[in-house]
Amino acid sequence: MDITKFSRDELLKPRSFNPELPDGQIAKEIEITIRSFKSDSALDDIDRALKNEVKSNQEAIKSEIRHAKTILVGFKGIKVSGNELKDDADGIDFLLTNFDWLRTQIIDKSRDDKFFLLKD
Repeated sequence: MDITKFSRDELLKPRSFNPELPDGQIAKEIEITIRSFKSDSALDDIDRALKNEVKSNQEAIKSEIRHAKTILVGFKGIKVSGNELKDDADGIDFLLTNFDWLRTQIIDKSRDDKFFLLKD
C-alpha cells in the first residue's frame, strides 16, 4: 500500500471548508481556507504561546486570535451588515475578534488531520 497521500506534505496543503453557523446550518456560501496547526507558522505561534504564560482570560483570547491568524489563509462570501467583508488583514482581524464561534471552528478544524489528509 502506498501511503504517500498521508505524508506531512499532504497534511500541510491548505484546505477549505464551509462553516457551521451557531444555529446548526452549514453556510454553503461561505468558504474558509485554513492550514494545519502542524504548519511551521502555526507551530512557531504555539511555541511562543507556551513560553508566555497566559495570566488572564483576556490574554488567552488574544493568544487564540493570534493563533487563528496563523492558520487562516483566507475566506470568501462573508457579509457583515449587508457588506462583503474584505479578505485582508483588517477583515481577518475583525472576523477573528468578533465571531468566536467561527474562530473556534477554524482552530478545531486545523487540528483535524483527517480533514487535511482525506479528500472528498
